[in-house]
Amino acid sequence: MPQSLIVTLVAPPTRAYSIYFSFALIYLAAVLEKNGIAVKIIDLRPDPAEGHSLADLEAICAERILAQDPDLVGFTCLTADYNCIDRIARKLRTEGFGKTIIAGGHHPTFRPGDFFTEPGIYNYVVLGEGEQTLLELIHCLKAGGDTSAVAGLAYRANGQLHRTTPRVLLEDIDSLPPPAYHMLDMGDYTRPTTGLIRHILISGVAILTTRGCPYNCTYCGNPSLWATHKYKKVVRKRSVESVLDELELLADKYRIDAFYIADDAFTIGEDRVRRFCEGLIARRLDLLWACQTHVNLFTDDMARWMRSAGCLQVEFGVESGSDRVLREMKKRTDTARIRRAFETARRYGLRTLANVMINTPTETEQDLKKTVSFTKALKPTIYSYAVTVPMIGTEIYEKYVAPKLTTQEYSMYLDQRIYRRIMDHRFRLASHDKNIAGIYTYLNLRFMIARLYLDALLFFLQNRRLYRSRRRYRRYRSGVIRKYTAFNRLRRLLNTLARRLRALDMQSR
Repeated sequence: MPQSLIVTLVAPPTRAYSIYFSFALIYLAAVLEKNGIAVKIIDLRPDPAEGHSLADLEAICAERILAQDPDLVGFTCLTADYNCIDRIARKLRTEGFGKTIIAGGHHPTFRPGDFFTEPGIYNYVVLGEGEQTLLELIHCLKAGGDTSAVAGLAYRANGQLHRTTPRVLLEDIDSLPPPAYHMLDMGDYTRPTTGLIRHILISGVAILTTRGCPYNCTYCGNPSLWATHKYKKVVRKRSVESVLDELELLADKYRIDAFYIADDAFTIGEDRVRRFCEGLIARRLDLLWACQTHVNLFTDDMARWMRSAGCLQVEFGVESGSDRVLREMKKRTDTARIRRAFETARRYGLRTLANVMINTPTETEQDLKKTVSFTKALKPTIYSYAVTVPMIGTEIYEKYVAPKLTTQEYSMYLDQRIYRRIMDHRFRLASHDKNIAGIYTYLNLRFMIARLYLDALLFFLQNRRLYRSRRRYRRYRSGVIRKYTAFNRLRRLLNTLARRLRALDMQSR
């Protein structure tokens, strides 16, 4: 491998329309760049109006990789991305690309063998967190060394899958350089959206302030991810100063108006939350924000500090209104603590979002009724119901899905309907025989759909002064008007449908 090495990191085209960039890629790129390695990110951001198919985007992605002619190509991959990046990797090989191809991310960590079913496509899989592993691998390849000595890798040799020594988990995450935002189309990512702080129309980005989670919920893949490492502690926190510096850069350079903290549980450590909120106020960043956290980790003091520092909304994983089901999920909480967290947020004027799951393992009809009545009593600002999906790498997948999915079936996870209905009989986790799709449709119509359209308008009208001070005011105004117009169209459609159903009912009589 040449001494002047070129690396291309690739975001799967399956994420081309996501409002979230790949944290993995911008941290990996930053580490490589800091160490003098030429690196580029391919992250397709097509105009939705152009109507590109996934096949079109895969072809464009392969063309760009070949045009850059890197010495190493690295794909980040969730299970939903697997078939997409596999087609691109095979396309590269058929076009004569003979250099190193690696994969990393959640799915390669959980199922490294999936990338070596056929020899000659992938060279290596990075297991778990990849910054140190990728850097060491590149140095090893440049020096012509023995890659089996690089911790945290999987590869194929003599027809067998081999794993090297587990990587020691990086404890000091402040040692990582700031994310490589300059390698992304930040203009596209900072377009006003209602997906960042749901359902508020705002311009901003998601950030990470911690890595890891102290919980081991059965529907989450993180416990399996951390298990691939050696570690003293799983939860690692960035310093408050480093987070504030990053936000200041984002505000000054990319003119964000808001941010979303995508940590699994932001509010770990009361003193840290206080210092973060005080720092936001002291630096006068004037940013709106939201976060997600666990109900056990939310106090009155936190709520007060967060509200004073511009926090608008807190997202909680409610999941179920049945204490028995919560124990089955290993949530390590109960309905009483969930209720207290929502009451605390409401007391300090924070909007709340309740993430709720139906079709949970062993869920009975009584459990389902408890869940609906309990979440209604919580009175969250936003209800977010979804059908439970057993993702690869989670305890519920290993325990309940049989037979396991084939690699050809992974694209099932790409279909957004999977969170609204049972797409495969193996994904039926509930013990009752109720119509899951029908229940979801009822809950969506009853609690979610109107707020999805009207919340942005209501918030805009209530906070005109806040919006008027923003440089994107006209875009925000036109955006909420479009939302309201879409709601009226939907309302007329539903009214028409209701009239037709009544007419059919009269005829049947």
